[in-house]
Amino acid sequence: MKFLADVNVPQSLIQHLTDSGHHVIDVKKTTRRNSTDSDLRKWAAKELSMVLTYDKDFIIPGEIPQKTSVIVLHFPNNKPIKIIPYLELLLKHIAAGKFISPFIIILSLKGIDLVNPTPIHKH
Repeated sequence: MKFLADVNVPQSLIQHLTDSGHHVIDVKKTTRRNSTDSDLRKWAAKELSMVLTYDKDFIIPGEIPQKTSVIVLHFPNNKPIKIIPYLELLLKHIAAGKFISPFIIILSLKGIDLVNPTPIHKH
């Protein structure tokens, strides 16, 4: 999978994803490190990537995601090593097609919370 890791994503988490075979663009290592959330979404859409962030500003009530999926990590006071099993489980669900892109997901110790899911139209 391809990710655009927001500036608040710890390097150890980015490294784990990279070591697991995922393509990760680390925003803090680019000239776009001061981009707005909107600009990050547009960039991710161009890269066909998901945004990975700790920033709850990506959760906009009533908004249906536009072209870009977002994973918001909500693990206050938890080290990245504790987040990895939750993220790995989510990625398995995404790979299995359990979520229709684009989506906004909040991942926490409580589990997976799908925010404003994209309607599924059956023809």
